[in-house]
Amino acid sequence: MPNRTSGQNIQNHKLRGEWAELRFMQRATERGFRVTKPWGETAPYDIATDHHGHFLRVQACPEER
Repeated sequence: MPNRTSGQNIQNHKLRGEWAELRFMQRATERGFRVTKPWGETAPYDIATDHHGHFLRVQACPEER
């Protein structure tokens, strides 16, 4: 199994945020959620999920340690 990065080694704040969004989308999709991302950067959320008719907005943030 490949070694997965924790994102902690990504120094650029914007890139680390994009990494967190992609990881969330990957994991949500693996668990059966439909995932969508709004166009642009003005939406009050990063990602939206749909699971059995339940629509949820998600604000993804990289974990700070």
